[in-house]
Amino acid sequence: AAEQGGQSLALKTSQGDSLAVKPTPQLNQASEPQARDGSRLPLKTFLSYSHEDKAAKGIFQNNLTVMMKKNYIEPWHDGLIETGMLWREEVQENLARMDVFVGLLTTAFLVSDFIEKVEIKAARDKLNKQGGDFLFVLILVDDISLDGLDLAAYQILRPGGKAVCKHPSRKAGFNQAQKDLEPILLARQALKKQQNRDDPRLQRHVNVSKMQQAEGITIINFGMGSPTAA
Repeated sequence: AAEQGGQSLALKTSQGDSLAVKPTPQLNQASEPQARDGSRLPLKTFLSYSHEDKAAKGIFQNNLTVMMKKNYIEPWHDGLIETGMLWREEVQENLARMDVFVGLLTTAFLVSDFIEKVEIKAARDKLNKQGGDFLFVLILVDDISLDGLDLAAYQILRPGGKAVCKHPSRKAGFNQAQKDLEPILLARQALKKQQNRDDPRLQRHVNVSKMQQAEGITIINFGMGSPTAA
């Protein structure tokens, strides 16, 4: 709130003196301004991986978390399914909602019937239906040949031009994958925001009717009816 209102923060020093600090420079050291100002539209991202590759998935999950904090994505993977939830239904629901499909391409990934018949199939169907509006990305983790596989026709991300396993460590490989993936996500976000602006159905439902300042926070009321006082 202080950042948006251009206000300084009053901090107490160890000697009890007051010190005025501008919040934006300090926040910029921890995160990008675009990640805080609402200009990015997080993309619903489905992570597909073989359970034999849980170690690799665990490393890449950190990269997903960083991209989530930057407001690039809203990640989902089956590790988020809680006890008592219907596993297959949760997977299918999130496949239906996804804007982006990211697969960790390994030998075990190719062997999995469930990945091929459920997850890859859903991604292909979306790609065929939505075309360039949908991102279908496979990250080459194992240095494997894709000759003779129809997956070779899709977007294969080779971090820094090589498989993740060819980097000094898998962590380094996935860090490079994140660097390569972020510009792709940013371009897709820009396209999605433009589509939302041009969609008359969304324009009818978003009635930005009132803006006001309250304690340094900009409040925007969305809705079809009359706005209520904040």
